[in-house]
Amino acid sequence: MIQKNKLKVGYFYEIESRSISRVAVWTGKAFRGNREKFGFEYLFDEDLYDEDDGTATALKELEPCPIPFDGGNENDKKLMELIYLMLSKYPEERDKKS
Repeated sequence: MIQKNKLKVGYFYEIESRSISRVAVWTGKAFRGNREKFGFEYLFDEDLYDEDDGTATALKELEPCPIPFDGGNENDKKLMELIYLMLSKYPEERDKKS
């Protein structure tokens, strides 16, 4: 587990969480990742586990996010697509072929 003071804003992390994808970007306040609910996909922020009511834990730093994610909707679709790309680039250990 990576402690909050070691997390880098704008970086992708492999995470464990309740509601979002296994890869998400750290915003400085929460992890932003893809969420699917009732057939709809959208970006969702999940708080860090060590915060009140947080449910996300950072496991591994991956790489910097190349697009801004300043909270506006302008880059939401690009960020969702990039997260899907990162999921295929960094498969889960159990999904890797030997």
